[in-house]
Amino acid sequence: MCGDRGGVERPAPDATEAEGGLEQLRWEASLFRTFFENAPVGKCMTAPDGRLMRVNQAFCQMLGFTAEEMQSLSFASITHPDDVEESRQCVQSLLAGDGRAWDFEKRYLAKDGRVVWARVATRLQRDGDGTPLHFVTHIVDIGDRKRTEEQLRAAMIRLEHLNSVVLAIRAINHLIVRERHPGRLLQRTCELLVETRGYQGAWAALGEEGHPPTTLAQAGWGNAFEPMRRQLAAGGWPGCRNRVRSCAQGVVLLEPAVDCRHCPIYISSPRGRAAAMPLCMDGKVVGILAVTLEGDAPLDDEEQHLLVEVAEDVSFALESIENEARSRESQRQLARLFETMAQGVVHQDAAGRITAANPAAERILGLSLAEMTGRTSIDPRWRALREDGSEFPGDQHHSMVALRTGRPSTGFMGVFNPKTGDHRWLHVHAVPETGGDGEGPLGAFTTFDDVTELRAAEARARHERDRAQQYLDIAGTMLVAID
Repeated sequence: MCGDRGGVERPAPDATEAEGGLEQLRWEASLFRTFFENAPVGKCMTAPDGRLMRVNQAFCQMLGFTAEEMQSLSFASITHPDDVEESRQCVQSLLAGDGRAWDFEKRYLAKDGRVVWARVATRLQRDGDGTPLHFVTHIVDIGDRKRTEEQLRAAMIRLEHLNSVVLAIRAINHLIVRERHPGRLLQRTCELLVETRGYQGAWAALGEEGHPPTTLAQAGWGNAFEPMRRQLAAGGWPGCRNRVRSCAQGVVLLEPAVDCRHCPIYISSPRGRAAAMPLCMDGKVVGILAVTLEGDAPLDDEEQHLLVEVAEDVSFALESIENEARSRESQRQLARLFETMAQGVVHQDAAGRITAANPAAERILGLSLAEMTGRTSIDPRWRALREDGSEFPGDQHHSMVALRTGRPSTGFMGVFNPKTGDHRWLHVHAVPETGGDGEGPLGAFTTFDDVTELRAAEARARHERDRAQQYLDIAGTMLVAID
């Protein structure tokens, strides 16, 4: 029943106990050799001094040695240098009687130089007196598992990397939406690149080469940035500022030991790899954004894409801020012009209601803005007159014609001024306010000059001409009569 174990046939008991015991030992030795030699995993017997006494075929194949070659080696000579100390601790612990076995992972060195990861279980075999005989070690190749773990680890690192890239882009996108000051925008961008993405340092500057920067920001450099600050204050820009001007890819990769050896930052604080990107406005390079990575960390495609996107987003924000500043200045100038011009100006919405008027309009019309707001041309209180003195219906006023037709309308009209108690004569020019969507005028702007005095002067001049002509006519008649 039990004669077949691992291909070794157990002999029947002999008549004498001595012979039976000897046969038992022979059978057990044969069984051990069979299991040892034919085991699918590596096995070896090691002397207490570290010499390899016996190895099986699986272990030989694992490391690429023959059995004879391995039996001339020690366990230390086939162990990775970084794992030799742990292996020696295993030997010393078992020899000292601290435990019966030692189980750990280690790296072996194959004959061809390969590193082989293995799971090792070692037991110390002693004789009947407790004297150490040899170590029996089981070695399982876990290279596939380690490679899988390494792939998973690399995937996790890459995932964390991509996540930090996304977080950095998201943080900077939020920043450029809410921050409308160039200096604070650049400063916070540098801080976010260091905090969110983990760059060693970042700096940004706006300005023309040969002149001190108009805006300067940095994060992560500390006092190491002071030499750069002094150089920039003197108008001395680093070489990367010139290189980004002709950068077609949007990012210049720098090797500090080569490209930055004259840079004040690198001289005062040598770091790892660096990259620089142009900051542009209206198609022109107006500044630079630069970052540095610790050590030999590579700038892969995702990293470069991040940097290009950040530089483009910051450039867009800077251009937007500049355009907003120009727009505000233009609006201030228009407001000053609106407030100070001698001509009256009135704005009416699409329904003809007055929404705005300048001080000149208030003076000419004799009404405050509050009194005019909401009033339409149809309001009878205007008591409008045509040039010939006849009533001028509100729906025919020049502003209403511009609203109705979408074309400018110009002419003369009289309106009643409640402050002076008389009609003021105006030369009026109304233009429609269009929205560019083809839906009709959004409103109308009407400008007008008070020509009351001019009209009166012209009337007096006409009267004087008429009187002079009468005198001439009378004088001519008298001369004819005398003749």
